[in-house]
Amino acid sequence: MDNDRAYDDCITTHITVTATDVAGNTSVASDPFPLTVDVTAPATPPAPTLVGGIGNVTNDNTPDIQGTAENNSIVTIYSGTTVVGTTNANATGNYTFTFPTLADGSYTIRVTATDAAGNTSAKSPALTFTVDTQAPAVPTLTTAVNPTSNNTPTVTGKTDPNTSVTIYKDGTAVTTVTSNGSGDYTYTFSPALADGTYALTATAKCNRQCSNVSNVSTPLNLTVDATAPAAPVITTSKLITNINTPVINGTAEANSTVTIYRGATAVGTVSVNASGNFTYTFTTLADGTYAVSATAKDAVGNVSPYSNILNITVDTQAPPAPVVSSRTTPANDNTPTVIGTAEANSIVTIYSDGAIAGTTTANASGAFTFTLQVHWQTDCGLLQQQRRMQRAIRVL
Repeated sequence: MDNDRAYDDCITTHITVTATDVAGNTSVASDPFPLTVDVTAPATPPAPTLVGGIGNVTNDNTPDIQGTAENNSIVTIYSGTTVVGTTNANATGNYTFTFPTLADGSYTIRVTATDAAGNTSAKSPALTFTVDTQAPAVPTLTTAVNPTSNNTPTVTGKTDPNTSVTIYKDGTAVTTVTSNGSGDYTYTFSPALADGTYALTATAKCNRQCSNVSNVSTPLNLTVDATAPAAPVITTSKLITNINTPVINGTAEANSTVTIYRGATAVGTVSVNASGNFTYTFTTLADGTYAVSATAKDAVGNVSPYSNILNITVDTQAPPAPVVSSRTTPANDNTPTVIGTAEANSIVTIYSDGAIAGTTTANASGAFTFTLQVHWQTDCGLLQQQRRMQRAIRVL
């Protein structure tokens, strides 16, 4: 065999051999052995491509690449100068490769193809991709007032900067907002929420191409109560009183706070009990008439309409003494009449010999009359009875 003979590339020749011993005897030639000469390296493969991901960014830390190389060649994958694995191109030249677990970061990948003769291609152009498996921080979710009377409440929270935050109400997404450069975000509900309690949650999705999504936030149970209480009802035992610290009673929404008004001025508050009842005692009032009303405020700050108005009159001054302007002096009349004046609309009490003989009411002008019932004695006692009547009638 001529070891120095040059063969054309990819030419198949048939080789036979003989053996000659030391005595010079030569064997019969062997059966022909086909020998293919291939000294040409495969063509340089094109750069591989990343399977999945967005813009060569993936949140899969065992990503796949794919590409083409010489049919049936062995494809070697390099990260930088390090071999990370091999795979086989199929009969049509296609191959795929799954990386072992990769840490988050950027990777530059090239491949070579080695044919059956052991010729290896040049390295392919580079594929650079990024593994990013880090999700944003779980958002916080808070509100300034809870429960609230505002049916378009505002919620705020914090997560990673510049991430998309999706807010859910009872598990249904209602909006997506973007956190600012400090990670803060805010959302005001629209349209208005009906009264009720809502479980609010949020997730954050990075705006990088990996689109990793955080875990769901801790629920915020937000109660909305935008309905005002009913107007209180107030009563008092006396609309005209000689007590300068009068008491009013009333009913209102259970556990609300009632504000008492004298005219347009709030003069005090009182708590309503669990049964909806309350009592309020005024501080010392000067004599006069007061228009008293009330409102009720519930736990979230809703205020009711005004109650009914009570016109309470405080009068601690005794009326002036009545004046008896005339009386009939009986002769044979046993029902004498007392005539006089007193404070308008006052109740006049008539006394006879220290005993109450009766009462009457002065009219709006202050005039009054009262007829006594007298049991006369015999004629011989007539003059004595007359004198006693003249002397002993008192009016208060």
